Amino acid sequence: MNLLVSLVLRLSLGVMFVFAFLGKIGDRTLEGLDKYTTNLDVSKLEGTAEYITRTFEGKLPNFLVSPYATLLPWVELVTGVLLLLGLMTRTTFGIVAATLASLAFGQVILGDIEKVVQIGCYMSAALAGVIVMGQVKQGGGKILGLDDLFGGKVTID
Repeated sequence: MNLLVSLVLRLSLGVMFVFAFLGKIGDRTLEGLDKYTTNLDVSKLEGTAEYITRTFEGKLPNFLVSPYATLLPWVELVTGVLLLLGLMTRTTFGIVAATLASLAFGQVILGDIEKVVQIGCYMSAALAGVIVMGQVKQGGGKILGLDDLFGGKVTID
């Protein structure tokens, strides 16, 4: 049962994080899936980083916000792909939970409570993944994942 829960959490959060990245490089003037698949251009990430930096100007130090804003899309892409592949699952769930916590913290600073609640729902899913992975000794990516190829047998406590 824990493996099935892990699979659902892993794939859902993986898709969410990959789409978060694609939304930053896609055509924002379009609606639906076209937004994530049309005119993909990685150079748009610079504009995203500038937007985030401007948003937090005067609220948080620039030396913290600027690197965070630059790295965030890449963290979304890498963690999303790792979750979809089922590779380094425990560590990746932890990184996803920390990323979501940092996003929620930013929204608290901005005073956007609706977004804090929305992010909190995703963070709950990530933390549930961390808890489930804590019960799986090895190979959290056993079902449709690569962890088992590199991590050995899966045993449940």
